[in-house]
Amino acid sequence: VAMTRLLLVALLPIIVACGPDYDPWFDGYCFRSISASSYADAQKTCDYDGTFVTSIHSEEENKQLRDLAAAGDFFIGLSCDDHNNFVWDDGSNLTYTNFKDGSLSCSSIPSGSRFVAQSDLTWTVGSASQAICRQLARTIDTCDEFELYDALRHSACVRLFKKAQTWDDAEAMCISHNAHLASIHDANFNSYVRRTAISSNFLDGVHIGFKYNTSAGGETYSWTDGSASDYSSWASKMPNHNLGDCIAMETGFITGEWVNFDCSSSLPFMCLKEKSSIPVKHQNSGCPRLNEYSSGDTVYSPSFPHAPGVESCDYMLLGGSGTSKITITLETFETNKCCDSLQIISGLVGHDVVQTLSGSYASGTQFTINSNSARLHWESKSGVNVRGWQIKMEAH
Repeated sequence: VAMTRLLLVALLPIIVACGPDYDPWFDGYCFRSISASSYADAQKTCDYDGTFVTSIHSEEENKQLRDLAAAGDFFIGLSCDDHNNFVWDDGSNLTYTNFKDGSLSCSSIPSGSRFVAQSDLTWTVGSASQAICRQLARTIDTCDEFELYDALRHSACVRLFKKAQTWDDAEAMCISHNAHLASIHDANFNSYVRRTAISSNFLDGVHIGFKYNTSAGGETYSWTDGSASDYSSWASKMPNHNLGDCIAMETGFITGEWVNFDCSSSLPFMCLKEKSSIPVKHQNSGCPRLNEYSSGDTVYSPSFPHAPGVESCDYMLLGGSGTSKITITLETFETNKCCDSLQIISGLVGHDVVQTLSGSYASGTQFTINSNSARLHWESKSGVNVRGWQIKMEAH
């Protein structure tokens, strides 16, 4: 008989594809529901995240996004171009529409009109107080929502954030993405940061992760990620911490050179993180033929780390004699929140559900059950464009 369970969640950095506040809601795409006073406001919020006001490409996706949004209409990223064609803001193809007026055309509506999805699932010209941001899907790569900087000496994942922040707030944003403000270790990457900033028309400088540090004594500068200070690109008469403890890269007049400045100044910034590691042990499709697991075993979703597909699978976790608890550690967990779920059930009989997991969880999140046995029930009705899950079991 199942004993009373204890639930423990470890809050560690998320290392899956979706950024903070986003979930893989449907078909592996990441979505976030936001408040917006206008379409321009919605577009600005999504743009700051590096995402787009959502496009919709199927009847099922239309239904699922209706469930994600709060009650009432929400903006969608549809508009008309200069040639009176319907277009999505994210550049994707128009493969599905659901206009309330089936005869609606771009030539019949005012220029600059925006579209909303209504509670009855139809679309019409209008206004709303909310929107959904959509993060474009990615393949199973090593950078998730960042971009890969691939060089001979070093490869890493980088992302330029457009919303100006103070140095401390910028570093906090990077940390929320399991990253740090960019550290620079050679002229090639220094030039890359400069070119990337200029291409986005950021000509007033960008934050980098170098900062004056007095804790070690003396005049010491260090990178926030702890890497070695083995390269510099100081401007003339720099460094000078009397001008400020934080370091920015100039991108306008003296491009690519570093200057001290006040840490409270707000600038765009670049985050950098190491490439994530995806296990090389690929799983077969379908439910496992042997579904009993003991302490130290790793349990996988079907086809991991590829999309698990539509499946319904059960797994038994057996602690053995002399044990009284089972700890489950999520090493990877990424499913479609709309349609896929994993139940953790205490004991081998009954239905004492400890937790139902869906969407994405931090790597290292733990659940401890006060029983020497447990079950996992995996139900996937979508299972596409996500990695699935990898779980470590330990008995105590």
